[in-house]
Amino acid sequence: MARNKEEVDKLLHSAYEAYYESSYYYCIARTKYAKGSEEDSVQNAFLIYYKKLLAGESFKNIKAFLYRTCENMCRQADTKFLRDSKRSVDFEDMTDLPAKETDLLASELDYDKIKEELLLLLSAEEQELFSLKYEQGKSLTEIGDILGISPNAASLRFVRLRKKIKTLVTITIDKYREGGIL
Repeated sequence: MARNKEEVDKLLHSAYEAYYESSYYYCIARTKYAKGSEEDSVQNAFLIYYKKLLAGESFKNIKAFLYRTCENMCRQADTKFLRDSKRSVDFEDMTDLPAKETDLLASELDYDKIKEELLLLLSAEEQELFSLKYEQGKSLTEIGDILGISPNAASLRFVRLRKKIKTLVTITIDKYREGGIL
């Protein structure tokens, strides 16, 4: 049963006064890589606590809940930091990276033939989604309207399609290199 906002605000303020500082230091101790994200982690933990209070949940041990939530927030921050750090390379370091040698230059690939072969491997629904997103440039909201589904459902279908295409691209290019696509 949902609580009224005044009651929830008082509970949040009380917990904030009692546990903010210890939760902050807990996050400092638990964050391994994403140093500087500790305050965001604590704020997010209190935001989750607040939303659960509004939804009517009650807590036997608020401090334990906040610590557990802070732990999750710190892990997420570390994961995001590591993922983002893998994607970036300092410009100065780029000169030291040797270029990969390939057996087939990108300019030698016939992308239209590869695309045709790739589309043959997709179902009719996947082909339609591919066309709507990549060829017609529709947004997920527009795609959802066209397919009669929610934008969230369209997004999920699109994520699945992208994963499938990534797998199939490698297979299709290898097949092309072997002369299997005319």
